[in-house]
Amino acid sequence: MDTAKELNINIEENKSGTKKSVDAKKYSKTHQILSLTETIIFFSTLLILIFTGLSKKIESISSGYSSNKYIILLIFLGII
Repeated sequence: MDTAKELNINIEENKSGTKKSVDAKKYSKTHQILSLTETIIFFSTLLILIFTGLSKKIESISSGYSSNKYIILLIFLGII
């Protein structure tokens, strides 16, 4: 009788382990896609800021509020 219960428990553990493995693979794939998307968006934004001259416009706006370079940097980062 105990052997049947142990066998049933082992089967249940194996089923839940397989489900966890599938969930882990799904999570891993989703994580990789989101990470790649985040990287692409970051570099695209960076290139847009550099090549359109938008960063220079934001710098001039920021420097209009203060003469302290650290405050200008904080304003610049806040705008971005």
